[in-house]
Amino acid sequence: MSVDVMTDILNSAPFVAGLLLILGFFGGKVANRIGLPRVTGYLLVGVFFSPSVSGLIPKTLLINELQVITELALAVIAFTIGGSLELARLKGLVRQIGVITVLQGFMTALLTGAAIFSLLTMVPEIVSMPACVPASCLAAALVFGAIASSTAPGVVMATAAELNARGRFTMTLLGVIALGDALTLILFAVAATIAQNLLTPGSVSLLSMITIPVFKIVISMLIGAVGAAVLYFSAKIAESSKSLLMVVLGVLVTVASISTPCGASPLLANMVLGAVLTNIERGYKEYFLAVEFMDEMIFGLFFTLAGTHLDIQVFKAAGLLCLIFVLIRVVGKQTGAWLGAVVSRADLSVRRYLGLALFPQAGIAIGLAMLAEGIFSGSLRDIVVNTVLGAVILNELVAPLVLKFCFKKAGEVQ
Repeated sequence: MSVDVMTDILNSAPFVAGLLLILGFFGGKVANRIGLPRVTGYLLVGVFFSPSVSGLIPKTLLINELQVITELALAVIAFTIGGSLELARLKGLVRQIGVITVLQGFMTALLTGAAIFSLLTMVPEIVSMPACVPASCLAAALVFGAIASSTAPGVVMATAAELNARGRFTMTLLGVIALGDALTLILFAVAATIAQNLLTPGSVSLLSMITIPVFKIVISMLIGAVGAAVLYFSAKIAESSKSLLMVVLGVLVTVASISTPCGASPLLANMVLGAVLTNIERGYKEYFLAVEFMDEMIFGLFFTLAGTHLDIQVFKAAGLLCLIFVLIRVVGKQTGAWLGAVVSRADLSVRRYLGLALFPQAGIAIGLAMLAEGIFSGSLRDIVVNTVLGAVILNELVAPLVLKFCFKKAGEVQ
């Protein structure tokens, strides 16, 4: 086989996708064997094949031809989050969950954003970059703050199932995560709009900085609601779970592809789609069970691809910033959740351990970091992406232990 043929194969998107699927599978298995989530294995396999480590996968291939996989995975993640917002199941805890969600989300975004802004402006050496222009630093801080407010539902649900955890603490935690990720998407929409105006002064008026995020949120909700209606009626003639999967994925991809040109958020639109479907359809679980046929493959490829975006040199430079991001985020979650629990008069276990149980961070954070690539450029873009990826890897190493501690202390391990 000639060198040119080998080069063509290595530069082929189907070959790279297949290779990452196979190796990601083994990476996930190894991670499970040593007591870590599969996500950690996926990410580390991706890091090994990244352009900055082995260099086996060209960067242009990752950015251009494999981007569709990221978009599909994010659509499924958002749809699944929306599916957990079943109002009837959260009955009796709505006030507590609402108050805690808002306070922990805003507190985390505020503390993280303020810390990042202070570090980038006063100690630019922390990321080995020249003095940051205040406007650019503020733009990065806003995006960092929004991303910090997210929590990974997958790790929490998997750990709760493993421990057979049940009770008010568990129900409150799952409700806060679902609503919290919805809040994260809204915060990111606002932060992204303001960041773009800061990076390109005059591109957006002051009034538009307020109206554009509101418009984006409203349009996203409308598109998601219409998508839910289309899926609801289309699914009525689906004859099997396989045909239902075809319809679900078709609607999710369509909603995502329509959202961006319309100025909406694909993530928020698909999350609304899942939430509407969950609350209007008695047999809503069938839709999410259908997606489960493919979710492991989609998520495995998504996280492996995410790992390939990690630049080791940038990560070394931003390593301390990554650690500070993780620590400040934990402080924000714990402080905000405690304050929300006190205000809403939640149980003592919720006050003490809910904020710490919000520690896990994965899919939504990585997805928003990928979206942030389109906002920033140069070294600032690399710092944002690599800091978030590094934080997720740290989270996935520690999160299972933290969650087990919280569930046991809350007294809900059956």
